[in-house]
Amino acid sequence: MKRSGKVYIRGSLGHVYQRSVSGFVIFYTIEDYLMFFMIFCSLARKHHVRILGLCLMVDHIHFLVQADCLQSISKFVQEYSIAFVRAYNKEYGFHGSLLRSSFGISSKVGDKKKRTAIAYLYNNPVEKKLCRKCEEYRWNFLAYANSDHPFSEKLILSKASAGLRRAIRFVRLMSRSGRVVVRQQLNKMFSALSIKEKNQLADFIIRTYSCIQYEKSISYYGSYPQMVQAINSNTGSEYDLKEDFNPYSDRAFIRMANKVVGSAGKEGLKHLLHSSTEEKLSVLRSFINELAVAPLQAVKFLRLKGAVLQDSRKIAPSSRGNVADYCGGQQT
Repeated sequence: MKRSGKVYIRGSLGHVYQRSVSGFVIFYTIEDYLMFFMIFCSLARKHHVRILGLCLMVDHIHFLVQADCLQSISKFVQEYSIAFVRAYNKEYGFHGSLLRSSFGISSKVGDKKKRTAIAYLYNNPVEKKLCRKCEEYRWNFLAYANSDHPFSEKLILSKASAGLRRAIRFVRLMSRSGRVVVRQQLNKMFSALSIKEKNQLADFIIRTYSCIQYEKSISYYGSYPQMVQAINSNTGSEYDLKEDFNPYSDRAFIRMANKVVGSAGKEGLKHLLHSSTEEKLSVLRSFINELAVAPLQAVKFLRLKGAVLQDSRKIAPSSRGNVADYCGGQQT
């Protein structure tokens, strides 16, 4: 696998950054996030890499890792990428790559640089306006360092529905046997639950499969409360990795997903992602006009490629310039 960034220094804290192909959305649903997390953690154990932090953003991934060598990290990234994309493509009916084969890695030596990298990772969702405080975002997994059910009510099996009890038993069985829950089964489990129980199951899956070594990252601060306070007081920085920048809030992706899934369900989302270019452009206009999303965000959500957008006359007049610029098209 190709790599970008600096050579990994053995024993240092490696900050890994991986983007999606064409900037497309990676995670549309809670099942997408959980599928990735289970695969990621299962393979981290297999490759004996130590994960100190993980943050899943809509179109890219950050994690903090310690390993014996760069080759171990490269093999780990390659294997989880292949496994996740295989499951993802099967679910959505896609073909080809989703995650870039190249990844950025920056070695952090010294406690100050390590703390800066930790703060940067956990503050990604804050910077993208997904939450006010770092511990409020489920998919950076920080809150699980302090609670086994930070985003749901405490799970009491005797009071749970039959569907949730079956799901819990199955997740335990798969985890103990070193396997992940396949996507079809994951979908089936969640489809039978209420919103309350979906959150309980998500928290259970995360804490059951988690490979994140919180105690190590907390040790750089002294305690969990001190760690959270420090992170919320300092966004951190990363000068050694070339990360794409855009000024827009990622809440736009939540609005788009809620609109599609809320009106047409998850099957409707799949249908939209496979619809014609003309249909997607029509939806793109409605996203821009009704949801106040940036054109480039709608492009990423709908998986539109630059070549089909070169005729900017197809785009709403108020957004022509932005879409053409983002997609590499020529304005007319």
